[in-house]
Amino acid sequence: MNWEHDRGGRGTLFYCEGHVYRAGARSTRCFHDIRNQFSEADALATALRAISLMPEVEKIFPDAPRPQLKQEEEPVIVAAFLLAGGLTPDQARKLADFVYSKADGSAELSTHGFRPPSA
Repeated sequence: MNWEHDRGGRGTLFYCEGHVYRAGARSTRCFHDIRNQFSEADALATALRAISLMPEVEKIFPDAPRPQLKQEEEPVIVAAFLLAGGLTPDQARKLADFVYSKADGSAELSTHGFRPPSA
C-alpha cells in the first residue's frame, strides 16, 4: 500500500489493490498520531485494517462525518482507524467526537488502549 498527502496535507490518499481510499482531516490526524507514536509501518498496517473494516464501520457509525470524495475514491473514516487499533466502538466514538473533531486534535493513543495491528 502507498499513501500521499492531499488537499494541502488535510487529507490522505491510500492506494491499495487498484483502489483509492480517502481519509479526511480527522482520519489524517489520527494516521499521523499513529505514525508519530508507533511507526510508519504500524500506521500503514492500521490503515489497511481500517479499510477492511469500513463495511462494518458504516453500519456502526452511519452518521459519522465522511470526507468529500472524487468519483473513484472510497472513504476511510477515523473510527475505522481507531477500531483497527483495538478500541471499542464507544472508545472510538469518544475520541472521534471529542479529540479528532478539533482542527488541532491529537491523542496519546496508547493511553486509550490503542495497539496497531501487526505489520
